[in-house]
Amino acid sequence: MTTTGTGRRVRTGSVTAGAALAGSLAVLCLGAGSAGATVVLPPELQALEQKAATLKITSERFSLTETVLASLEGEETVSIAGRSLLSPPEGEVSETIKGKHVVVRIVGHWAYLAYPGLARIDGNRPWVRTSVTALEKEGGVNPAAAPTSPAAGYQLLNSATESIKEIGPAVVAGQPTVEFSARVNIAGLISSFGPELVHALEAKDITTAGYTLYIAADGLPVKVEDSIEASGDQIVTTFMVLETNEPVTVRAPSRRRYISLAEFERVERRHAKK
Repeated sequence: MTTTGTGRRVRTGSVTAGAALAGSLAVLCLGAGSAGATVVLPPELQALEQKAATLKITSERFSLTETVLASLEGEETVSIAGRSLLSPPEGEVSETIKGKHVVVRIVGHWAYLAYPGLARIDGNRPWVRTSVTALEKEGGVNPAAAPTSPAAGYQLLNSATESIKEIGPAVVAGQPTVEFSARVNIAGLISSFGPELVHALEAKDITTAGYTLYIAADGLPVKVEDSIEASGDQIVTTFMVLETNEPVTVRAPSRRRYISLAEFERVERRHAKK
């Protein structure tokens, strides 16, 4: 978390526990492969896996909502809307929390973050540029670790699944799907995405997560929900794929519209002294 010159807390692309779990599982479900050695997948899911193997996904438009039900602090909801090109990886994400908005653009090796209030204190330059590597390090998540092939995706998912069962037909945004309920070992699923996230969850005695998956007739997971509970708190995350294979063009802000992270930190210090 970072504070802007206005004193408001915003996120700088760091992926929270529930969001990372939902997003990583959605990515993994884009592939297809054989069932794991210890878990027998439902026949309908096996059939959908085979269909997913023929999918060619080049881009996604998605939404994510994360609700934290804290026993002492009440409820807090984070909403994310984004679009991404899978190869080369680039995209734009808009995050809303407590009525404040942060926009992140990924273009090549650079990330551009639009902070609330920054333009007012820095000559109408609302964007901060940092490297994607630095952003990933701050968030403790490495998206580059995502499986690069459908077979690798389902192989990882199957190895982490502790149980899964078919619930039955369900409709998601007017689209027929099949609903599945699963429980997944967190370390097995996301350890390659970043050990910091796994350690943070294990420190709270969180080792598994419950999932609900809604998979369309072509094998595409159009909705993924996960739920994590610890110390009286609950995190519920919903990830939805709204559209695939749309044209995606993300452009970097012009040079006069952004500052470097080092410049941003100097602006913060100057503003804090006022």
